[in-house]
Amino acid sequence: MGNIDIISRIAADRQKAKEIAYRVQDKRAKGDSRTFAQVLQEELDKQKAIKNTGK
Repeated sequence: MGNIDIISRIAADRQKAKEIAYRVQDKRAKGDSRTFAQVLQEELDKQKAIKNTGK
């Protein structure tokens, strides 16, 4: 359930969802050639790591 749980938690926090979407869009605008989904997955992995460390 890892990613689904993270997505649900983020979606419940509208501001956090906006911040993550902005970071993904900003990376793409700065020349990151990966797909939106790949960059989003990276951000989800970061959120998962934060959740696992309890911060």
